[in-house]
Amino acid sequence: MATLPLVSVIIPVYNRADVVAETIDGVLAQTYPNIELIIVDDGSKDDTAQVCARYGDRLLYVKQQNQGLAASRNNGFLRSRGDYIAWLDHDDVWMPEKLSLQIAFLQQHPECVVIATDFSAFDAEGYYERSHAAAYYAQIARHGLGGLFPSKETLSTRGIESLPTPPPELPATVPVYHGHVYDKMIWGNFLHPPTVVMTRAASMKAGFCEQRFGNDVDYEYLMRVSKLGTAAFIDYPLIRYRYSEGQLSGDKNLAKIALSLLAVLDDLKVKEPMLRDDPRFKRRVATAHLAAAHAMAETKRGPALRHLVDSVTAARGLVDPAATARTLAKLMLPQMLIDRIRQRSRSSR
Repeated sequence: MATLPLVSVIIPVYNRADVVAETIDGVLAQTYPNIELIIVDDGSKDDTAQVCARYGDRLLYVKQQNQGLAASRNNGFLRSRGDYIAWLDHDDVWMPEKLSLQIAFLQQHPECVVIATDFSAFDAEGYYERSHAAAYYAQIARHGLGGLFPSKETLSTRGIESLPTPPPELPATVPVYHGHVYDKMIWGNFLHPPTVVMTRAASMKAGFCEQRFGNDVDYEYLMRVSKLGTAAFIDYPLIRYRYSEGQLSGDKNLAKIALSLLAVLDDLKVKEPMLRDDPRFKRRVATAHLAAAHAMAETKRGPALRHLVDSVTAARGLVDPAATARTLAKLMLPQMLIDRIRQRSRSSR
């Protein structure tokens, strides 16, 4: 087999010794042979280091003080040598043919700077949805892949050098949507971070991930990358996305998610001034403020009230008045009454 481009796989991990081995095994089981695997341990206090040590020199293990996702991704990138950079989260699992298909498309389309894929989903009780992208991303549900990407073609899964024996369930061809998507990305992400592979050149031009964007650091970064060239999306599930308690996108982090999005939107107003007077953008800002207010209403009532006021003033009449009323009620009602209403709601299910 001729020498194929090196792919650097960067996995930030924090206190997930219980699942990170399955994630690592998925990378090492890739049919694509030229991989360097970099684990960035963001100050874990569990047995993550011991789990990673079992793999010896099959991976590079880097330990840092707890600094968050952005610093972990940046640290991994600084240690990387690959022609391509792949992101993966510490609890998700790649299908064996994932990199082979993505690199095959990237080599056929040198203008493409980033490629993502569909993904299935599972939780502690098992697998529950084969194609999960539309359920996870409002942009895909609203517009469809055909409405987000200008072009569509098929990628043959046969005859790929790093995939000499495709699994029987893999179709002979898979659909790939591609083209310039930055103008769509500014309205919401649809490139799932644990699925993406980027060219090193694009990563170098985009620069580092920025901690100030919090939970939306991946979205903001991929938006920057999408501005540098075309993007692609393989419409076939090539990773298994794990739902678990405590993950960054979980319900417990709703306030952080809303505040992170507000930071991204504030940055967009500076980079793309024409958005400031766009009613759709105003509605998006107002909705993010309302989400922050609702998530903070029981624990941080002062900041929650400020976000509620900002929601009303950001887009007058453009946000669902019923949702605004629910948040206002949550802010004003005594906690004991909120708990009683919540208990009745649960018992009536």
